[in-house]
Amino acid sequence: LVLLVQEKVHDRVLRGACIVLLICASLFCDWALLAPIFTLLFSWAKDTPARKKAAFAAAALLYGGMAGLGSGSLADALGCAVPVLVSGFILLYLYNGKRAVRGRTFYKWFFYAFYPTHLLILGLLRLLA
Repeated sequence: LVLLVQEKVHDRVLRGACIVLLICASLFCDWALLAPIFTLLFSWAKDTPARKKAAFAAAALLYGGMAGLGSGSLADALGCAVPVLVSGFILLYLYNGKRAVRGRTFYKWFFYAFYPTHLLILGLLRLLA
């Protein structure tokens, strides 16, 4: 949604106001707040390697910082920041930008099934806790 606003709204002030409103409307949980911010960070980074590194570092600090502030636990902060840094390392240094030749259909459907399934499991675990 944030990217759509960035592409469709050409007036800078109106675009900024729309993005701020979208972020404020998503204050129900930390991920809903951080997802638009991450989108803006990675939109800013584009294809610049130094900016991509800065975007991953900022994302790790924001995500880990919010987790740590929410729980007061350094372990929670690191538990959220470290996976962002690991994924940044994998994407920046190990991914070659090409899709796998074999297993394309499997990976596509795995992604479509994995994300909603893991959210459902996390929601059920939260209800049980």
